[in-house]
Parts: sequence; C-alpha cells; structure tokens
Amino acid sequence: MSSGQVNSGRGLKSVNRLQGERREDRIGLRFLKPKVLLTVVGMTAALYFANMFFANRELEKRKNAILDRQEHVRSSLGSYYATLVSKAAAWIPSEAGAYRGDVSERIDFAAGTFAYVRLHLTDAQSTKSVEAGAREAQRDALASCFASGEPKEAGEPLIWPIGGLFRKTEALQAPFVEEVRETITAKRIEFLEWRFKEAEAAQLAEARRMFGRLQYLLVALDEEAGAGKTDLSLLQLEEHPVRLAVLRLADDHVVLRRKLTMTPSSAGVATASLEVLHAMRRNASNCDVGRAARMAALAVK
Repeated sequence: MSSGQVNSGRGLKSVNRLQGERREDRIGLRFLKPKVLLTVVGMTAALYFANMFFANRELEKRKNAILDRQEHVRSSLGSYYATLVSKAAAWIPSEAGAYRGDVSERIDFAAGTFAYVRLHLTDAQSTKSVEAGAREAQRDALASCFASGEPKEAGEPLIWPIGGLFRKTEALQAPFVEEVRETITAKRIEFLEWRFKEAEAAQLAEARRMFGRLQYLLVALDEEAGAGKTDLSLLQLEEHPVRLAVLRLADDHVVLRRKLTMTPSSAGVATASLEVLHAMRRNASNCDVGRAARMAALAVK
C-alpha cells in the first residue's frame, strides 16, 4: 500500500471521527436543551413564589398595623358609641309603649349637648329596630330648634344625630375591618392606610370631642296619622302626634317627656317646586314642635 493510500485512509477516519463527535454533541444538546429549559423555568417559578411570599408577608404586616391601631382607638372611642346605642336601645322601646305622662325637669341648654334619634313609633318598639334606626338618624329642624331655638345652629352644633356619630366612627366598625382583612393588593392597603390616617385626624378626633360633651339623648317618635302613613317624610306633612323625651345620660334619668301635635305648615312660596315646598313646610312644622318642647323645658325653674 502506498503512502498516499495510508494517508487517505487516516484522513477518512479522522473525518468520520469528527462527524461522530458532532452527532454525539447534537444528541447531547437535544437532551441538554429540555434540562436547561426546566432549570430556567424552575428558577423563575422559585423567584416568583419567593417574591409572592415576601410581598404577602409585607401585606399582612401592613394589615395588622392598621388593625392594631384601629383596635387601640376602638377600645376607648368605640365604647362611647356602643354605650350610647345601648342606652338608646334599652330606653326608647319603653317610650314607645303606652304614654307615661308629661315630665318637665331642668335641662342645661347652655352647656348641654344632645344626641338625637327620630323614629316612627312602630319602629321604636324593639331593641333591634332602634339600633338600626339610630345608625340612620339625621339632624332635622325639630332637633335644631329644640337645642338652640333656631332651624340652623350657628357655630358648634348643639345636637348630633346618632347616625352622624356612627358615620364619624365608620373606621372603627366591622365593615372597615373586613375590608382590611380581605384586601389582597398593596395599592389597596395603601389606600386603606391613608383612609384610616385621615379618619384619625378628622372624623375620629371630632367624634371623640363630641362624645366627651354629650349630656342628653333626645328621641322624637312620630305616631301614625289618620291615613296610617309610616314614611316620616310624608307623615310630617300631616297633622299627627309626636312624642319627645330627653334622657340624661349621666344617670339614665328622663328629664323631659311631652306629647305634642305637629300641625301642617302653610309656609312656602307659590313659585317653589312641590318638592321644595314640602321641604319648607316640613322644616317649619318640625321647628314649631321643637320650640314647643324647648319652651316646656325652659319653663322649669
């Protein structure tokens, strides 16, 4: 065999060996690519779940900070509202029963501040209905004219509807707690943190001041007119009896009880819309009743 043939054979073997190695490399890469992909996916998933873990831990930490602060405030301020509603719910049903006669004792209108609730007589006969009505209570002309003698009070209000007190303390109530607990995003918890901070600085601070001044609870109970209307906005346009009673909160003593008649007012202007006309007449009739009760209390020496 010539030297050229030997070299040619060796060259062919080298080429075959290189081709074999390349085939092995390609086969190895085929098996290697899924492994690399699985490794990348696994690392990405691990980073994602680690990030979720730390984000959720931070979220829970921020939730607990709000709830701890809320509980701290509620332990003092919240008890005032609960006590006030409890007193109202225990007392008002007794005033909604058979009328127990007039009472007139001295009321300190100069220094006293009143909580207020107004209900239809039929909605004042159970604890549950009184509690529900108290949360919705609003100020009206009857309340303002009783407390100050005028439909609108100047300066610091002398009478606060229990519903207004409830709304001042919404950040302490169960719905706010549930909203905090169910929050799943950092953006939402940031909003709730801001909301509670604002409530502490404004509504809760005002509620604390108001609760600190309350001395009396005024209740007005509208009895059905001949037409049997239970909607107070309609009932107040008709002649009907209204019971007013005042409870002194310090000792749960009734200092005023009167049963007055609300007479429809003719107040208003001819050019006013029916809605405005009704509102003006309700205000006038309510103020007359409030002033009459106030005069009865002021007559006591």
